Amino acid sequence: MLEVVGAVGVLALAALARLWSIGTRPGFDWDEPVYTAIGRSVAEGHGLYAKGSFGVAPEPYLFHPPFHFELLGAWFSLFGAGIEQARVLAALASLVTLTLLYVLLRRRWGVWALAPCLVLATDGWLVFTNRVSWIENIMMVLAVGGLVVYDAALRGGRVRTYAAAGLLLGGATIYKHVGVYVLVAVLMHWLIARRGRAHGRGSAERRGHLVLAGCAVAMIVLYVIGAVVLTLRHGGGDAFLDDSKVQLQRLTGHKSSRGSIGGHATLAALTGPYKVFALTLALSAAGALIVAWRAVLALRRRSVAALGDPLLFCWAASALLCFAALKLKMGHYFMMVELPLLLVVAAELREPLRHRRALGLALLALVVAANGVTFVARFVDRDDNALGAVAAYAAARLPADALVLTEESVGSIVGQPYCKLTKAGACKAQVKYLIIYRSLTQAPPSTPSLDGMLRYARPLRTFSGFKEHITVYRAPGRGAVCAGGRVARGFCATPDAALLRRTAPLRASGRRAVVRFGPSTALVTHPALRPLASLPSRAAPAVVLLGVRPDGRAVFFNRARAKVTGTAAATCVPSPASCATVTVAPRGAAHLEVPTVLGETIPYELKVDPPPPRHGHHRHRRRASRPSAGRSSSTVTARGRSPA
Repeated sequence: MLEVVGAVGVLALAALARLWSIGTRPGFDWDEPVYTAIGRSVAEGHGLYAKGSFGVAPEPYLFHPPFHFELLGAWFSLFGAGIEQARVLAALASLVTLTLLYVLLRRRWGVWALAPCLVLATDGWLVFTNRVSWIENIMMVLAVGGLVVYDAALRGGRVRTYAAAGLLLGGATIYKHVGVYVLVAVLMHWLIARRGRAHGRGSAERRGHLVLAGCAVAMIVLYVIGAVVLTLRHGGGDAFLDDSKVQLQRLTGHKSSRGSIGGHATLAALTGPYKVFALTLALSAAGALIVAWRAVLALRRRSVAALGDPLLFCWAASALLCFAALKLKMGHYFMMVELPLLLVVAAELREPLRHRRALGLALLALVVAANGVTFVARFVDRDDNALGAVAAYAAARLPADALVLTEESVGSIVGQPYCKLTKAGACKAQVKYLIIYRSLTQAPPSTPSLDGMLRYARPLRTFSGFKEHITVYRAPGRGAVCAGGRVARGFCATPDAALLRRTAPLRASGRRAVVRFGPSTALVTHPALRPLASLPSRAAPAVVLLGVRPDGRAVFFNRARAKVTGTAAATCVPSPASCATVTVAPRGAAHLEVPTVLGETIPYELKVDPPPPRHGHHRHRRRASRPSAGRSSSTVTARGRSPA
């Protein structure tokens, strides 16, 4: 009875740790918006489609097997679609996995199986992983279920039990391809453990393992055939094969994958935000050392008994070997390595602490308390949902129809249409905003088009999460200098009401001038200066044309606070050192030196000519001269009418 109460208590504690405030803590992770969008598409009957990207024909999302998204679609049909609902499904699946682990361990250790299960129920990294809607949370139900059935097959020897284990392990492999590491663990166990069996027993086990392998392989082959047929209705079987090939190339390192970890990025992550999981990392490192020590001991003694528990050893060894070969790739894969390593540590401590219950209970209490501190530090004290904040900002502050240049994960969570960063060149003319996701392992791709846009874009807001920083930019306009990060902060002013009142006569009807300007100086009228026609710009200008004096002098608001040099025809007010407005005489010129945050100045030329004589009622036309070497010029006639 006490054991039942203890098991229920451990499960309840695990549920509390995983389900409390699960909707926003931790902040939405990279894959979640995409997976949720696909699940919603399935629930609505549209198939395996993520949110469409601008200028790209819709294609089914088949980089992962479709089973998870079909399950997610069914779940959304019952409980509504959203990241929170997807997280609840993942958390519930993790509770099933924990229950299966208790069954596996109880066969070995009896009631003391509750101790390692309590550690797993509160472990910081496991709780973090189980609170995010990663596919691996569902896959581990099949993987651990396969191990439980396989363990029962080893004890009972029934062929049908081996067959059931093979189906579950094959199912884990086809649900998410990395699940094959558990199948490798079982085959490793067979090769290692068969030497210690009697001939008759060994023959029966060999037959059972062949059935297990056959069922697993049959499951995988049927999946490939079935997935091709299934995806015909989502866009063709070739799409499945092509996407699966890309995913395998990412796993094996033959194709780069955004968000992959390794090298300097791993060290920076472990010493940075992920140091909050120090206890998990320390226990996992201890488990890896135990596996290595047991392997050396078994080789020296030539005895399987030196491995300790062969099944747990093979599971941990397979995890280390497989994910070392794959270079781990994604941080959340660590959950699949951590689980067997912690169980190896528990198996190693069981015998020394078997007759030292007080010490064992004290050590268990210390670990659980440390896990509690990790939980508070990571989930209670931090509210760092950067992706969610970006979605709310975009909904409240950006036009609903504005095209956003961003990543698929961000594009899937904002309501606006989006264009992928890799298509920046094709979308450049239509893009209104950029949303850039940066973290220790992810940065925007470096392309000439995107680099140029980021250099001139104007940052509006930055949102910071646990490991990421997401910045919203206003896209640069064509020919704008005073835009975004390029011009030094504080150098982009706006004409105030008093200046507009004082200069109102300059905008009287009939005041005209021809303005010639350099390659990128944007000349636009301030929004309050409606009566004056001007050259339009899509972004904040370096210079604003305020109007024309009776003597033909054009007056400009120096929005970029550029340094003005050149001829005596250009006059600064109030002084050359603090040039708020620039007056340029007819046939005169001003040279502007616009400061930038890059520590450089960009020179531009500003010329003013008298307006051409009017002939009858013909309207004045814009004139453009041919660009000269190193400098271009255009003309605009300022007239006392509203712009088109």
